[in-house]
Amino acid sequence: MALARAALVIALQCLAGHAAADEGVPQGQQALLLLRTLAYDRNLAARAGAEATVLVLFKPGDAASTAAKDAMLTALATAAEKVKVAGLPVRALSRPLGRDSLHLALGEAGAVALYLCPGLEDASAEVAAATRATHVLSFAGSRASVEAGISIGFVGRDGKAVVMVNLPAAKAEGADLDSGLLRVAEVVR
Repeated sequence: MALARAALVIALQCLAGHAAADEGVPQGQQALLLLRTLAYDRNLAARAGAEATVLVLFKPGDAASTAAKDAMLTALATAAEKVKVAGLPVRALSRPLGRDSLHLALGEAGAVALYLCPGLEDASAEVAAATRATHVLSFAGSRASVEAGISIGFVGRDGKAVVMVNLPAAKAEGADLDSGLLRVAEVVR
């Protein structure tokens, strides 16, 4: 786990020059952080099948949300060619919010993680209810989403990428996050 912690710290340092204060972290960089962070969940293997599936949730008809979805899927696919999470290959799928039951969609996909695209901050409570019921770790790129119940967020602050962890939310989703992650993250309670 020391190697994984070092990789996360290096990733955060490399991204520091790219994330400006008061701005989000680009989806490509969030994808890398999502995979690195997911590896810190000691319960991942119990929730995953033969692969680590990430479901990217977006708001249909919202150009920014759709663009974020496309960027995240591309970045996850690129990373999946080179990176495994806890020895598992990575698969990324997308789903528009409201198409069908999120609870059922997470189960059908076999998702271990869900990424909430911009434009869905108001749906954080609905998403959190579904991820808790299905034991899927939730991620987003905004502080507001983390404060509203999403487990892990990536935000830019003072020129650095910051990993935020809503520890009660993560535990409710069935995650057991390694203390190495919690030492480098901003923990929200």
